Amino acid sequence: MNIDRREFIKTLGGTALYLATVGSLSSLNSGCKPSFKEAKSKVVVIGFDGVEPSLFEKYLSEGQLPNMKRLISRGSYHHLKTTNPSESPVCWASFAVGGNPGRHGIYDFLKRDPITYMPMISTVEKEPPRFLFDLIPIKKVKITSMRGGISFWEQAALNRIKTTAFQIPVTFPSVDMKGGKMMSGLGVPDIRQTQGTYQYYATDLSPEEAGSSVYGGIQHKINVVNNVARTYIEGPPDPTKEGFHPIQLPLKIKIVDDNTVIVDINGDRIKLYKGRFSDWVVIKFHITPIVSVTGICKFYLLSVKPELKVFLSPIDISPINPPVPICNPSDLTTQLAKQLGLFRTRGWAINNMALTEERIDEKIFLDDLFSVEDMRRRITLHLMDKDPSDLFISVFQATDRVGHAFFRLIDPRHPRYDEELAYKYGDAILRVYKHMDKTVGEILKRISEDTTLIILSDHGFHSFRRCVNINTWLVKNGYMTLKGAEDRAYTLDDLFGQGEFWPNVDWNKTQAYAVGLGQIYINLVGRESRGIVLPGRDYEKVVNEIVSQLRELRDEDGTKVIRDVYKRDDIFNGRYLDRAPDMQVGFEDGYRVSWQTCLGGIPPKVIETNDRKWSGDHCSLEPSITKGILLTNRKLNGEPAIIDIAPTVLKLLGVPIPSDVEGSSWF
Repeated sequence: MNIDRREFIKTLGGTALYLATVGSLSSLNSGCKPSFKEAKSKVVVIGFDGVEPSLFEKYLSEGQLPNMKRLISRGSYHHLKTTNPSESPVCWASFAVGGNPGRHGIYDFLKRDPITYMPMISTVEKEPPRFLFDLIPIKKVKITSMRGGISFWEQAALNRIKTTAFQIPVTFPSVDMKGGKMMSGLGVPDIRQTQGTYQYYATDLSPEEAGSSVYGGIQHKINVVNNVARTYIEGPPDPTKEGFHPIQLPLKIKIVDDNTVIVDINGDRIKLYKGRFSDWVVIKFHITPIVSVTGICKFYLLSVKPELKVFLSPIDISPINPPVPICNPSDLTTQLAKQLGLFRTRGWAINNMALTEERIDEKIFLDDLFSVEDMRRRITLHLMDKDPSDLFISVFQATDRVGHAFFRLIDPRHPRYDEELAYKYGDAILRVYKHMDKTVGEILKRISEDTTLIILSDHGFHSFRRCVNINTWLVKNGYMTLKGAEDRAYTLDDLFGQGEFWPNVDWNKTQAYAVGLGQIYINLVGRESRGIVLPGRDYEKVVNEIVSQLRELRDEDGTKVIRDVYKRDDIFNGRYLDRAPDMQVGFEDGYRVSWQTCLGGIPPKVIETNDRKWSGDHCSLEPSITKGILLTNRKLNGEPAIIDIAPTVLKLLGVPIPSDVEGSSWF
């Protein structure tokens, strides 16, 4: 079944960013000073995505984390029960509403359309803008969050508690904070409406390497003539055209000497020096003569000779006058940029994919990571200092991103373990955890004795040594049928606007398919457009067979691959149950669903070696072995879960707890 991409492009294409000249987003402040109610007590919640308890405890025992050790001595430390699945958007959405995914509807980074079977981003839906004569914008883009339920910070704000919510995942678009402040986190796209498309320019690229890469990069083959390479920067898709037509901005790279080049973007010249990032570069893409969109990015000159190589970071939505609601009030990021300098706005702000595809090295990655986290810390402390709130929440991401990138260098069993690199960068995770500890120390200086401080991570981490192709398993076990042709590898560019999915699947003979990170769907009559499995007895039979057989899956050496396979109704409940997968796989340590399975791919082998630098993970891992951490400056007993944070905070504030909250207060 060949999928028509047009409607998908309209939904996910880069159309959300072109409205700066339509009239700025109206300020969400009422114009009068808000009237706040004094909270019962003040609460500060600080999230560090993806802190692994075993590493945290090791570094703690070695004396590497003195501020967090001091906090524990005054309060308590626990492992924090995560969600099923243990994925960041799912975890943080459950953190927000105090319930399992059935209470908010986010089950994965991706969801699938049961009509087209096409994977798409799960957290937002968009209605594109309209243009008159492909020139004059007559309708703004509409962006809708797909996270249901009410977050505890919204509940606090509605009850007149002054609230600041900074960089929390799955909060795009930002909402009215009733006089408080919000800047959205994970889920905010780059200017191309992806989660972060880098661009790489090199004279030595082969024809096979040029173009879009599997993990989200654009590789430009360049030629140098008279010390000048002429190429382009690929920007957002043009919303005035049908199909996927990215706007291209001419780029000229002039070699000055062996260590210096000058890049020219429409007459703006920036000098690049080998081995360092440029300052922020502001780029404007013209959509029509009266509509443009502005982004910010950084270049990195990798080499001049023998080959010219230049890296361009993903282009962020500029924080100055952002054309889409990444913050509330609508001028918050503008004011922060004026006071502190430009900063990244995309939710996934660190360049993991460029390292995974080995277009940048470990040093460049870490330099960039610490630059991002330093600015996030500056903004967090600035917000705490300049406009204190009774409820303050901020989430940091580097602890997760460094785990994805550097687990191979603390795990000698990983296929990409490298003794020389381990000697140089084996302390990368420790360095980021120490940065976390310093942040906690700065926050401790700023809170009073009677303020409740909650520090958490949403999930833990594992080494990712082996990839499992679930669709391949389904084919080999008779639950999915191909038409005969070999399947191809999908790329993230397919997801965001090009190519076709499932061209070789015979849906008339397919009972089940996998999309996303460990999710399996039944090809169900009445739900899927080409469904063949009847609801009721037939559905239960197929589900039970797949669950039973997958639980017994073994690797070549006899190692058990999967801890458990969960049925939908056994782990999810709530008003959004209809969005849930029929089964969720929970892998053993060392295993993870493959990248190709995420996008619906069907490689030849069921289990493959993970030979990428993306070497640590938590997605699709068994939740009971992927817990996060919890630290508080108060004593608590029991086994806390991430869904308990919402009711705990609301009770501390003296705010009514919504009736559909599933968790329980600790105090």
